[in-house]
Amino acid sequence: MLSLLWAVDGDMVHPDGTIERGRETIRANRAALFMRQEYRNSKHPLTFGMLRCITADTAVVDGKWELRGVVDANGKPLPIYEGQMTLVMARGAGGWAIEAYRYTQKPAAAPMPTWLKRPGIPGGQ
Repeated sequence: MLSLLWAVDGDMVHPDGTIERGRETIRANRAALFMRQEYRNSKHPLTFGMLRCITADTAVVDGKWELRGVVDANGKPLPIYEGQMTLVMARGAGGWAIEAYRYTQKPAAAPMPTWLKRPGIPGGQ
């Protein structure tokens, strides 16, 4: 079960500032989310990158996440959601567990405006 990756008092902070506290809350919220028709066949892969052991019992893990296969209310596929994540992990009697999960969501792709024709040149000339 996914929620068992979290410490009993672990938390998840979403980009909008919403906080889910505790393994049971995280479990209930994930179950409710992934039971919805829009998320039923979705996949949520995580790719771990950098790992830094702060102490023998505490580590910080950086990586990327994706959410694929989500559909809208009419069953039309939605774009892949993606972003970066950071986990604070703690080693306990049962092994390693997530104490804190933070993530960002990559904004929808939109062309960036051209501010200067020649960046770094005063006046952009």
